[in-house]
This record gives sequence, C-alpha cells and structure tokens, in this order.
Amino acid sequence: MTVLALSTRLGQDNAGNRIGQSHDRGLRCGIVGYRGVTLVTYRAMAIHADEARCFPYESGKAGRIMNRRVLWLVALGFFLGGLLLGPLLSQSSSPRLLESAVAAEPTRSEKDRRTIPPDDGKLRILCFGAHPDDCELRAGGVATLWSAQGHHVKFVSVTTGDIGHWRDAGGPLARRRLAEVQQAARLLGIATEVLDIHDGELLPSLENRRTMTRLIREWKADVVMTHRPNDYHPDHRYTGVLVQDAAYMVTVPHFCPDMPVLKNNPVFVFYPDSFQKPNPFQPDVMVSIDAVIEK
Repeated sequence: MTVLALSTRLGQDNAGNRIGQSHDRGLRCGIVGYRGVTLVTYRAMAIHADEARCFPYESGKAGRIMNRRVLWLVALGFFLGGLLLGPLLSQSSSPRLLESAVAAEPTRSEKDRRTIPPDDGKLRILCFGAHPDDCELRAGGVATLWSAQGHHVKFVSVTTGDIGHWRDAGGPLARRRLAEVQQAARLLGIATEVLDIHDGELLPSLENRRTMTRLIREWKADVVMTHRPNDYHPDHRYTGVLVQDAAYMVTVPHFCPDMPVLKNNPVFVFYPDSFQKPNPFQPDVMVSIDAVIEK
C-alpha cells in the first residue's frame, strides 16, 4: 500500500532559526525625505546660531545665507526623490506572484478572484513548499486524492526556485519552474501559486510571516501542510518556521487586520522526512493513495 505519512507535532519541532505585505518602499522614501529635511534644517539652524561656515572658502553673512540655501536645496532633493521614486519602488516590492514570468497571465487580484474556492462545505487544504516541486513531490498523491473527492487544494511555492539547477538560473529557470507547477496543477486538478522570493534567500521575517498569515486566511484553510523546521535546506527550514509562526497569528484579529481572521484554527501537519535530529519524524496520520498512484 502506498501511503503519505503526516505529523501533527507542530509545536515540538524547533530550529535555530501574501503574501505578506512588504514594507512600502515609497513610504520609506518619504520618510528618508522627511528625515533629510529635518536633519538639514537642524544643521542650518546650528550654523546660524554658532556663526559657523559650511564651506571653508565662504565667509560673512552672504556666505551663511548661501550655505543655508544649498542645504535647503539638498533637503528638497531628498523629499522630491522620495515622492517620485516611492510609487515606482512600491510597485516592484510586492512578494506575490511572479507575474513577469508569463506575460499572458492575469493580474494577481484577477487570479485570486478566480481561484478562491466557494463555501460549499468541502475541505480547503493549503500546502506550502519552499520551491516549485516541493509540494508536488511531498503531497501530490493526497492532493490528487482529495481533489478527486471534491475538496479544494492549493500548492504554494514560497520561492521561485531560480537557482535550483546545476546549469540554469535566473529568470529563465524561474519561468520554466513556474510553467512546470502550473502544468502539474492542471493534471492534479488543484490551484497553485509561486511567490516572488529568490531561491536561497527566504528569511523568517515579519513581512514573510504576514505573507503566510494572509495566504492561510485567504484560502480559509482547514488543513495546512509544510516542511518540518529541522531540514538541511534553509528555505525548507524557514518555510516551516514561518508556517509555524503563522499557525497562531491566523486567529489574532489585529494582526494583518486587512484580511478577515479565521474563526477556527486549521489543522497543521508536516510532510514526512528522514531527518533524525533534533527529533525523528513520527507519523500521526497515514493516508492511502493507492487509488490515484498511477495518475
């Protein structure tokens, strides 16, 4: 019999260390501009109070007036730079779908409206994998089984997998792996999403914790599956850590208040693995996938 073993021991595995809303870079540029104005204004006031000079070759009242004008121009440059560059940077900072990978793909919001399942009483299962292929290899069997039974399954690849090949890398590899998981999703009858985070660069940050929390709430998940936090690959470890951190936060109303809080906490389970330290995998649930193994 072919089975998938799952562990529910979410709170017992500890490691060293929306799509989350990233800090808006436009706001940060605005803050830089504000701080630039404040700092330069303070400096100009100090120069005036101490009868000091900004530049050695200037002297007298005319020089001080000129220096203050230069300082104000610098401050204005900071401020205008924040206003002009902010919208451009904030548009490029979202860690959601790798929309640039396939030019014909719809926008993120359009895709969401199409893939969020209806409230039909069926289970909603959300699987997180560090890279494109992790969910497919770890949970493809149960995903196919549950999808055939009418339940709603979604795979989320937390990074693009853009360095996960001995020869290819970058945009071409990311596009290829995105196309692969999209084709797999069509075969399995499930939804899929790839977050725009570089392979090998995932961190257990507050921004990414918000990402996980929003994704779980957005899917209204009943079951969430992911890696254990004790894994050889940092992206696998941190995917497990982030999901573990989000496991509680999905029920906290004032954390990510823009996304409705879940009334019931999902069941969180780990994929099976062969790691023995700090503690070996112990299955709590066994699911037979004999019926769909050929697919």
